[in-house]
Amino acid sequence: MKSRSRIFCSCFAVCFALSSLLPVTAGAETEEERAKRIEYAETVVGCVNDARAARGLGELDMVPDLCDVTQIRAVEISEVFSHDRPDGRDFTTTLKENGYSNYSFAAENIAAGNSLPQKTFNQWMNSPGHRDNMLSEDLTHIGIGYYYNPDVKYKYFWGMFLIGVYDEMGMPCVYPTQYKPVRAKGDADGTKVINAADAAYVLTFAAEKAVGNYINASVRFSEAADINNDGKVNAVDASIILAYSAQAGLDPNAAIEDYIW
Repeated sequence: MKSRSRIFCSCFAVCFALSSLLPVTAGAETEEERAKRIEYAETVVGCVNDARAARGLGELDMVPDLCDVTQIRAVEISEVFSHDRPDGRDFTTTLKENGYSNYSFAAENIAAGNSLPQKTFNQWMNSPGHRDNMLSEDLTHIGIGYYYNPDVKYKYFWGMFLIGVYDEMGMPCVYPTQYKPVRAKGDADGTKVINAADAAYVLTFAAEKAVGNYINASVRFSEAADINNDGKVNAVDASIILAYSAQAGLDPNAAIEDYIW
């Protein structure tokens, strides 16, 4: 296991993990691989925004082009696991060379060895340096890169660029393609799969509120978790998710709306 951190950047190498999810492989990226990479990015961004919202921080916008820039670093760290690029230059040169030079804050998190986006996020959150980067008040936008190379030790490589970009009035800049990833009804944790983990996520949230521990929730979590649209996220929603997920594996035509009671 490797670990390294410094001001405005952090990195983490972790133990091996296997996954049936489609990896983004070496060589030219196919359309299918890029779509899967963006899907992985949306999962990580959703996790980051849930964590920020819980602490009263503004949610970040994901920029697909920034994800493509971050992908450059994901590939590079498969060669040299460092915040310095293989040619010795600082990681910020990747941003500056690709149209992102007007930031007032820039941070990089990198990771290696885990194939699952949510687990990679959890590893970053469990490391003070990485967590501080993701929870900075100065951020506005985020990009995620993911790269798979079966021929090197850690195989799975992740990059995260976190930037703060503001206009002359001090307002966050708006990129034409930026967005906050949406979640389907029931996909409370944003992993693109509706299962018991989503019900557990909802129950944990509801239990904390029930004992007076108010938790801010991200907009996307609230939209996905409030299954019956009653303006509350509670055990009823968790029960609906469980009932649906139990049946969905047996009936491909099952719809979560059919389990609202």
